Amino acid sequence: MAVATAEAVKQHFRAVDTDRNGFVSRAELLALFETLGLRDELFDRIFDHCDANHDGKLSFDEFVDWVFLSDVPLSDPGEPEVRLLQLQAKSKNISYSLWGTSIGKELAELFEALPDEGVGRVRGILDSNLVFTPASRQHIDLRHLVFKELSMPDRQRVLRRIHSACAPPPASCQGFVVLSDVDDTLLPGHDTFGIAGTDRSCELDGRFYPGVLRLHAELRGFLGSNRDYSVLLTARPPMLCASLAAKFHSRSLSGFKVPRLAILPGASGVSMAVNTVSILARSYSALGQTKLARLSEYSLLFPDYAGRFVFLGDDGQADLDIADDMLSARVPRLREDGAIEHGDGFLFAFVAIHAVKCAAGSYKRTEEQRASQVKELRAKHAAMKPRPSVLALRGHPEQCVANTPSCSRSDKDLPTFHRFFYFLDYADLASQLADAGWIAINQKNSILQAVSMDVKEHSPDWNL
Repeated sequence: MAVATAEAVKQHFRAVDTDRNGFVSRAELLALFETLGLRDELFDRIFDHCDANHDGKLSFDEFVDWVFLSDVPLSDPGEPEVRLLQLQAKSKNISYSLWGTSIGKELAELFEALPDEGVGRVRGILDSNLVFTPASRQHIDLRHLVFKELSMPDRQRVLRRIHSACAPPPASCQGFVVLSDVDDTLLPGHDTFGIAGTDRSCELDGRFYPGVLRLHAELRGFLGSNRDYSVLLTARPPMLCASLAAKFHSRSLSGFKVPRLAILPGASGVSMAVNTVSILARSYSALGQTKLARLSEYSLLFPDYAGRFVFLGDDGQADLDIADDMLSARVPRLREDGAIEHGDGFLFAFVAIHAVKCAAGSYKRTEEQRASQVKELRAKHAAMKPRPSVLALRGHPEQCVANTPSCSRSDKDLPTFHRFFYFLDYADLASQLADAGWIAINQKNSILQAVSMDVKEHSPDWNL
């Protein structure tokens, strides 16, 4: 962080120092973290490290200088979490490539030095805290660091540490990793050439579709503070993702305490130009392949959530085309030699596609075409056995295990747990997911209530 910014934070600290003694207590500093919008995941560790004499108070200048300006090499093995976040914050000032910088050199070593419980925590922070370089607007998130900045041996070191330290959540734990397209999925897209999106089911006023934020929150469930945010899987190039962060990160797509959001971008460089030309020619296969590549990378970073991935997209461009590939994707495994293999379980629980409505009032795909697509994909991708927590919410016995193909059921009332959905709006999707068993009735009702409230806040031209 720049020196000027650090000085500004010092001024805030001093303003809180009402007795002007130059120190702040643990409680006062925690309150400052919340006031300034700083993350508190590592608060106790940072405080204890800075409180050298263990008197329960800190010097403002010492604390801020250490957090924002220190570049002392790691010496204490108890510090890798804090050091990783320091280095990521410093990367904001790197012009373009991080190759050869401190974070490029130390990332693998620091990950290996993390305790098991720290790996998942740091992984979530690096994935979601929206750090961008000022010049190139490169997104310095975990995926970029691991797959774009590390050598193959160091990449394998980080992945091995993640795979060994991060265990799947308990089967009784509710929640999904929610990945979503942006244009025509979160809100209607619009530009002169129709590159962003073409849905005209509502006004182009920059607001989200009614109910989508509540649906995201209900799907994310209670996986904990390390996984309390959504993921944007977008075709937009990396340099345009900073604007998405500014627009979306504080609008309920993110964490319990501090806004968080992960972004998986589209292609850059020459590939970006090729994709743009393809979109203008109404050819979307390259976009779809880029999304699948990003998804493959992401699944290697979060293998412990396999079976809990869900994707929300639309039929305007490539999302429907890659739905089959997503539903076929298997759990990634890292072999001892560093090679990637795939297990028997499915990566995705389900995929849902929003039907795009054209300006003329008709849908891009007719009702018959949509029904045919649903029938085809549901026949090809059998329903999954649900997690016990899902069945418990529905009042069914805990007789099924997540992430395995379905078997015959004698209970006709047992939900279907279909893996593919086609929806007109988020009220429709909520009802379908509840009927299929993926969400509980009270969750559906919460989403429907949100839809109603959102519609009241919008113009009467919303077409629901």
